[in-house]
Amino acid sequence: MEKIDKYLHNKMNEQERLAFEKELKSKPELAAETSFLKEAYFYLQHQKRREALKDNLQQAARQYRQKQGNIFQLNRKAVLSIAAALALLLTTVFLLKNLPTNNTMPSYAELAQHSPLALTQMGTVEEDITTAEQAFNSKNYAAAAETLQHYLEAHPEDQLAQLYLAISLIEIGQTEKARELLKPLNQSPDFRDKALWYTALSFFKENQPEKAKPWLEKISPTAKEYDKAQKLLSIE
Repeated sequence: MEKIDKYLHNKMNEQERLAFEKELKSKPELAAETSFLKEAYFYLQHQKRREALKDNLQQAARQYRQKQGNIFQLNRKAVLSIAAALALLLTTVFLLKNLPTNNTMPSYAELAQHSPLALTQMGTVEEDITTAEQAFNSKNYAAAAETLQHYLEAHPEDQLAQLYLAISLIEIGQTEKARELLKPLNQSPDFRDKALWYTALSFFKENQPEKAKPWLEKISPTAKEYDKAQKLLSIE
């Protein structure tokens, strides 16, 4: 348990991390326990966000019951909150769909399947958040990048926003800037593997897939991106 905790909180040195990941590959029970604890840590860290979504959905339900029988439209805040909740439910189905079945290296466009952005915080829906969500989820990445940069000036600790800003920058071709933004996330227990994955994708965006391999090799066996990374590494 102590070793798993040290791994998930990125407190191992490089030699310890590689040895532990080798152990994960040979011990399915250890890999399963590590994966479970990783999900548990992620849940606990983002509990406030989930509670905020729950509160907004309950508020929308109360409004509906109060106006039952009348022509009724949910207010803008409630609609956005419901959309955010639905987006969270969809985030687990986007990952293993679009790798080609032949042995050719896929393009960035084939790999870049992003989960929807949902940034609801603390029971409120800020203007920058809703604008960023709408822009990113409609693939207007330039507008999403601009709004997320503005939002992060006030909320520099929001690692999810940092990740989606980096994704937006990759999409509009600002790959070096995106990689700089992803560097701190490489040290985050929650976002390390996604940061490694998108760093690798930034090189696919530049049509330099050979430079992606060192980053793909670092993705941990418990990550959702691991299978895709291994498939890419197996392509000659």
